[in-house]
Amino acid sequence: MNKNKEKPTTNIQQQNKKSTAKIKTNNIKNERSEIERITHEQKIARQKAEEQRKQAEAIATAQVKQEQQRRLAEEQHKKMLHLLRVNINKAKLLAQQQEIVRQQVEEARQQALAEQRKNKMQLALSIERVALEQQLAHKKQKKIARQRAVKNNKNKQN
Repeated sequence: MNKNKEKPTTNIQQQNKKSTAKIKTNNIKNERSEIERITHEQKIARQKAEEQRKQAEAIATAQVKQEQQRRLAEEQHKKMLHLLRVNINKAKLLAQQQEIVRQQVEEARQQALAEQRKNKMQLALSIERVALEQQLAHKKQKKIARQRAVKNNKNKQN
């Protein structure tokens, strides 16, 4: 009976071994599935991390470019302000120079007018002097003519 008993025991042992083997196989399959799932999750996590890194890099690059553009715009603004100040100063200097020239022209005009008035006065005085000299000469001639007439009359009477 031991033989019979052994046989059923052997069958049970074999069944237990098979069950154990199935359980081990299932456990291995489950572990493999778990490993594959974890590996897949890690792969997805790495991809996400890579995408996030690329996005962060793109954002950082965009920020650097934006900062460069801001600085460039600021520099251009400063240059424009400088050029504007230079042009304003040039315009002020030109306006001052034009005012000086205007004043000089006005002074020259006033001097020319004064000289013209002086010349007119001198001419008028000269004309008046000549007229007076002519009158005087005419009076002298009349006087001389009267004196001659008186002398001639005396000579005729004598």
